[in-house]
Amino acid sequence: IQEKVVNYIGRKDLADELSKHVVKYLIADKQIDIYSPLAELNHSSVIGEVIDANNVSMFGQLSTIPHPMALDSDDHARRLFELLTLKRAPDGIQMYLLDKHPTLVSMIHDNQSLFVYAKSAMENNQTKLFKIIFKLFCSKNNIPCVEEDNIVDEFADQNDAGLEIPFVYNCCNFYYEASEFNIERLLSEAIHKGNIQMVSYIIQKTNMVDMAEVVETTVHKILVNDQENKNYKYAICIPIFIQENREEGS
Repeated sequence: IQEKVVNYIGRKDLADELSKHVVKYLIADKQIDIYSPLAELNHSSVIGEVIDANNVSMFGQLSTIPHPMALDSDDHARRLFELLTLKRAPDGIQMYLLDKHPTLVSMIHDNQSLFVYAKSAMENNQTKLFKIIFKLFCSKNNIPCVEEDNIVDEFADQNDAGLEIPFVYNCCNFYYEASEFNIERLLSEAIHKGNIQMVSYIIQKTNMVDMAEVVETTVHKILVNDQENKNYKYAICIPIFIQENREEGS
């Protein structure tokens, strides 16, 4: 039983289905105005409670309900995103808003925030959103980029979410200074996550011709800072396709 419960944790499809039933109960059966303060919620609204709880699945269902204050409109989404960025670190609700309203990316101004949102998009496998954020990241840092037409997305049809990463996950802790929010660190995160499509995109977009050298540098940085793992092989700690490219270039 415990194994079955664990398998259900994080199941987005189940969360979405449950959210649909809850929304139907609130809207159709109870006819509750989800934007109005309720005494039962200490004068908070249903949508407010959902946002505070960072319940992305429920938010996605509620935000599309027809209402003058509906949060699926660009203006309301912009105001909510601005408010959330002032109140808390990037979370699921913010990533949902960015995904549904990509123009909101222009509201992200500092390097650290751009890096964090790009990393979150990477973790959520939000490829289109990642590319939008990454372009702004490059622009802010005056990093020359190639045109999209020149990028070959050979991994576009692969589902990175289910990718088996061919290395021991805890062997590759990346040691960067807290103030370092650069391309190399972002590439390291993509390698660390085993997200082949995004690794390929970063390398091509920034025209990193010598991929082997970039990876060598990344892994060397780990080795220098991790005294306990100096003897592990490069092939253990980087995705297979990078190792193959490195061998082809040698």
